Amino acid sequence: MAKRGRNKNVVNVIIAAFFSGILLAIYTWIYSDKEDPSCPHRCALKPAFVNSSHSPGSNGRQAWVILVADDTPVEPNGLSYADSAAVLVHTLQRAGTSREIVVLVDHKISSATRMKLEALKTVVREIDNKMPPENYRMSKKRERMQYSYTKLWAFTLTEYSKVVYVDADMFALPWCRDIDAMFAYASPAASLEYFATDSFQCGMYVIEPSQELFDDIEEKRHDVCSYENRGVDSGFMNCYFKDRWHEVEQRFNAQYFCNTRPFDDRCKAFNRDWWNNIEKRKDLCMVHDKIFKHLRAKSEVNEVWWKAFEETQGKLKNA
Repeated sequence: MAKRGRNKNVVNVIIAAFFSGILLAIYTWIYSDKEDPSCPHRCALKPAFVNSSHSPGSNGRQAWVILVADDTPVEPNGLSYADSAAVLVHTLQRAGTSREIVVLVDHKISSATRMKLEALKTVVREIDNKMPPENYRMSKKRERMQYSYTKLWAFTLTEYSKVVYVDADMFALPWCRDIDAMFAYASPAASLEYFATDSFQCGMYVIEPSQELFDDIEEKRHDVCSYENRGVDSGFMNCYFKDRWHEVEQRFNAQYFCNTRPFDDRCKAFNRDWWNNIEKRKDLCMVHDKIFKHLRAKSEVNEVWWKAFEETQGKLKNA
């Protein structure tokens, strides 16, 4: 009887291991990026041409560009990317920008959201979402990046000689007073990722719009085997403009990871190199993080954002 019981236990362990293996395989299939293993993913792309003049074009108009592809409220605060974009608009204006602010909105964005953005004196432009390349199936955990290629519409804004694209989850600090210095950079320009020497953070970049360049980008971005692709625009952009980037000071795109990764080296670097360094903090202009998606934790950086959020709400009430 004892032997039969042991055998039964062994069988149960084998069955449990078998089904655990199946569940793990399903989980991996859903939550891992799916790419063709035959793809080399070596950078083999070059732009047809790059306009990198230091002087503005004939019309001289310049603009900030923000993308709002989704205005669905998320927990725990019931806020959306549209709310975060409104804070960004307010903080750019508070910093004294003299440039226009263009907000690209997906066709499904509500009229209420559009009216709110227009009330902040922005130019609202409707665009279509650009999905990741067809032969790339995005993992579940990266679904929030499904709109990342949509920001490439910024290249079509040819009525402007130069634009600075900024992700909606960034904001300008209240003491920043030279925000328009971003437009002095030659195109293309961006800040480096933390601890990187040749990988640029595409949450903010400076470009000179060109329909020809956009058409070239639109054709080449689908060749996912020719660049290190992770289903987002940054892999493509880093390859496409490889060796052509102009480096933007980190103070214009300080990447704050402390809400989601408080023990991450990048969070430590932000606090060490910027926030806890009083002299350097004075030079800090823009911070990059999805603060609207996190509980109102006790953090000086978070409190600065929440104060700007309250200011934005006050401005909208009085608009």
